[in-house]
Amino acid sequence: MKKSPLSQVKELFGDKYKEEIKKKLNLKRAISNKKTLKLLKKQGNK
Repeated sequence: MKKSPLSQVKELFGDKYKEEIKKKLNLKRAISNKKTLKLLKKQGNK
């Protein structure tokens, strides 16, 4: 079955969209990890 151009575009943009969301989530996670690491270091220095 041949896909319509519209569904092909949706698929392409869907993948890009998912990648962007993944990147943003990973960034948020990395930032929160850095914050928790700093907190742990501060607690460890006490």
